[in-house]
Amino acid sequence: MKLATILTIVLALIPTGTLAQARPSDVPRQIYGKVQVIDGTTFEFVKTRQLIRLAQNATTEGVTWPVGQVSRAWMILRTLGQNVNCAPVGRDDNKRLIAHCFVGETNLAATAVAEGIGYAFNYPNEPPVRAYFDIERKARG
Repeated sequence: MKLATILTIVLALIPTGTLAQARPSDVPRQIYGKVQVIDGTTFEFVKTRQLIRLAQNATTEGVTWPVGQVSRAWMILRTLGQNVNCAPVGRDDNKRLIAHCFVGETNLAATAVAEGIGYAFNYPNEPPVRAYFDIERKARG
């Protein structure tokens, strides 16, 4: 019991940067607030005007229905009137933040993949999210 308590205290005192992937200095640790949906993977925080792209691509290739409109509508339904909490992990080639974003405890990208709106995809030179590929495999059966 004492060892667990000491370990917990020691871990609490270790700077998080040593345990986590290094974050560029221009990437905030967290962004929180209401958003305006731009498309199925991108939204803008209303107060700060910060653009965010989910760390997942929510489109489907080779399908004739309007994928962008469907994924945008899905995103609006999940975020309208809700506070969105994002943990940025980096920037894309267009300097938009890439982030894992949540409404409450719901991971938006993971939910999009699980519900068939999105699919697991990593852009070159961006951090991979292996869990999304597992979620996609499960969703496909």
